[in-house]
Amino acid sequence: MAYMADALGDMELGTAFARLWNPKEPLVQRFFGSCGARIYWCDSPGALPWLLDAAEKYHPEPHPQGHHAYPFAAMNFHRRNQWVASVRGWSRYVWNYETLDSENRYGRYSSYGMIQIFSKGEPVTPEASGYREEGWDWTRPPGATVIRLASDDLPSPKYRIYTADPFVGGVALEHSQGLWAMRFTDPYYEKSFCFRKSAFFVDDTIVCLGSGISNSDTSHTTETVLYQTALQSAPPRFPAREARPVRWMTDPVGNGYYFPEAPVVQTRLQHQLSMAGNGEKKTEGNFAVAWLDHGLAPANAGYSYAIRPDTTGKAMQRFAAAPDFEVLRRDSAAHIVRFPGKRIVAYALFGPIENMASDALRGVESSCLVMTRHDGDRLIVAVADPDLRLGQPTMTNNFAASQPGGESRLRLHLNGSWQLAAAAYNVRALNDHTLEILCCGGASNELVLRQH
Repeated sequence: MAYMADALGDMELGTAFARLWNPKEPLVQRFFGSCGARIYWCDSPGALPWLLDAAEKYHPEPHPQGHHAYPFAAMNFHRRNQWVASVRGWSRYVWNYETLDSENRYGRYSSYGMIQIFSKGEPVTPEASGYREEGWDWTRPPGATVIRLASDDLPSPKYRIYTADPFVGGVALEHSQGLWAMRFTDPYYEKSFCFRKSAFFVDDTIVCLGSGISNSDTSHTTETVLYQTALQSAPPRFPAREARPVRWMTDPVGNGYYFPEAPVVQTRLQHQLSMAGNGEKKTEGNFAVAWLDHGLAPANAGYSYAIRPDTTGKAMQRFAAAPDFEVLRRDSAAHIVRFPGKRIVAYALFGPIENMASDALRGVESSCLVMTRHDGDRLIVAVADPDLRLGQPTMTNNFAASQPGGESRLRLHLNGSWQLAAAAYNVRALNDHTLEILCCGGASNELVLRQH
């Protein structure tokens, strides 16, 4: 990054490098402590003085803010202040995870809707934010909906698996807010396991919804994990276990959780025995863990909760008294959330739908993701078709996954009469209440409407 900034005279790259560069960071120290006299100058000790000069030349940029959806990774990122949150899934085109005999042996559940939040440290680090591999329970990644197996059951000779369902992805509204959703049926490990889940990112709130959680496993419980946080030291009351209805709570690193329906939340303060990610040695550590228990062989279970990263107990108490969102719908057809203060409505629509009356969007003719924001007489709309429309890749032939996505024509039907005020070439108005958008590659498409 610093090399390209210098070579191109790119101030934006230079200020980004200056923000990230920290000689005290252990990763940086390990890198320069281990590099040798190789012919690749950028990986040699000769690079160090040059990097130090670049760090003096550029002033650090502010922390990036905004939302990005990455369709070909089935992943979204949301940044506010100094924190970042990510969510990931898998589909017909994006495989679940990679592993080798000595790498990522227990990574199976990392693509089941895992939500990872890094918010602590200066600079922010995974360790300060509550992640530590020693003692980590690989069956409980935060945010994921999982069948609770023993860690020893996770390694599998089968990996780089694709589902049969193409619906996973995200949409970004004005590069600032976003929505991610996944429609899932397990193709291999437990073929009866299915769910629909979504995550809505608006400013400092992440709304998490799940519906249709079902499987026929009568030997293992199904859970939606809220958090798994490494403890810096054991608290006075340790170990501890609790199961009680919860309206709001915080984890040990200051992330808050709000539950509109006050479900029973399972919490544990416990010492955990585990294995290193490469499977070569035993590990252990103290952790705080919380989850929603859907029971054995659940049928159409669900959940709704919101995360407020990097907050306090007092702030959560105020938020619980006046949350900034409303869940309008959470079923097999749609997950819909309204943020009244921002005049935003976000829709995860898992199939064709009509006769919606809650806001400007009345219906769609195929599955898609939509976000709208009212601004006076204008309506800003972001829409994406998450289906990449590729051929069917496989573990041994993923040529299809490296190709551009296919196209689709998505039609939106609106409540009221609207005029297209601004849009790219791929959007056209068929009449004053119907739009057609040419979608490709899972990308977000943004347009502006003006009410007649």
